[in-house]
Amino acid sequence: YEYCIERKMMKENISLHQNLKNAVAVLGIALDKFQHIFPTYTDHSILHSENVLQLCNALLKDRIQMLNADECYILAMSCYLHDVGMCIIEEDYREFLSQIDTDDYFAKHPDAKVADVVRNFHNEFSGCFIKKYSDFFEIPTKDHIWGIIQVSRGHRKTDLFDRSEYPDIVLENGNTVHLQCLAAIVRLADELDVTVERNPSLLYEKLKLIEAEDIEAFAQHEAIRMLEIYDDKIVLKAIAQGDILTSVENLCGKIRKTLDYCILKSGVILIFININLFKIVRIIFVFFVSAVTRNLSNTSRFLSCKSKQNI
Repeated sequence: YEYCIERKMMKENISLHQNLKNAVAVLGIALDKFQHIFPTYTDHSILHSENVLQLCNALLKDRIQMLNADECYILAMSCYLHDVGMCIIEEDYREFLSQIDTDDYFAKHPDAKVADVVRNFHNEFSGCFIKKYSDFFEIPTKDHIWGIIQVSRGHRKTDLFDRSEYPDIVLENGNTVHLQCLAAIVRLADELDVTVERNPSLLYEKLKLIEAEDIEAFAQHEAIRMLEIYDDKIVLKAIAQGDILTSVENLCGKIRKTLDYCILKSGVILIFININLFKIVRIIFVFFVSAVTRNLSNTSRFLSCKSKQNI
């Protein structure tokens, strides 16, 4: 199902597909700026955006045929732009902050740094960025702009139950765009980009990590080796122990919560999915222990450990 959303868009509306291609061509540069603000943070480059889009393909499968070309365009553009708020320049930060409802955040966090504010409200910063630079990305109409803003904002925190924020909108060409459904799909796909591929070692240096939160996030991604999406379940395959195993299990709980929420938003499209954590943890840990213990000539200790694991 790779690239099915893109292929359907290209087949039904070549102009929208070309607009998407043009936007993606320049987005890589913009998204790479996230490392200026978050040099040790989990990947939010265009690689993450592409992963999210392909996860949308995997979640929807044949149901992609239920989408029209405009929905495909808004969904794909939102996948690419949902985290662009992590990449804003200082001038835009000041401008956008005045447009965002931060509630009592600064009262509770008087010493908050720019990075803290961006991290907490980056979906709202993304919305402001899309609105300001919509002409640059050749987004064709005001309805498309608003749709992409809402779906991008909806990847976290926003209330997808609010039909004033996530209505079904009818475009001038007669196509109906179901914003609630599209936002739910992007939110779940974003949550599922959790495997070791999220932080490729070619681009990140673990030894430079300082913050406990960053260290845990990287370890968590390293532990999750594979994610598989079936018609009746989502399977995470992880190699972990101790605190990292607990962290992976907590992540699965978070995904389960997001999944339950998104099912309510997307109707039949996602109702067939449930989640299962596939634990190959202990068995593979024994394999690693066996290699270490043989090198240490401590066979008896290994056998004792192995027998307890099997029990």
